[in-house]
Amino acid sequence: MTDTVIRGTNDADSLAGSDRDETILGAGGDDTLDGGGGNDVVSGQRGDDQLRGGEGDDLIRGGPGAD
Repeated sequence: MTDTVIRGTNDADSLAGSDRDETILGAGGDDTLDGGGGNDVVSGQRGDDQLRGGEGDDLIRGGPGAD
């Protein structure tokens, strides 16, 4: 688990991490999530999401919807 958490909203969000280790949570909406560098956790949650880990050792979690 990482110390930095980036949270989306119930709308469609475009969220990107940095070169650090982060957890990126999409919430609702059809989100685009990109972990960037670092060892990240990228979680789409609800909606039809586009998920990218980026560089590093990442954990990608989909959710309900077409991720």
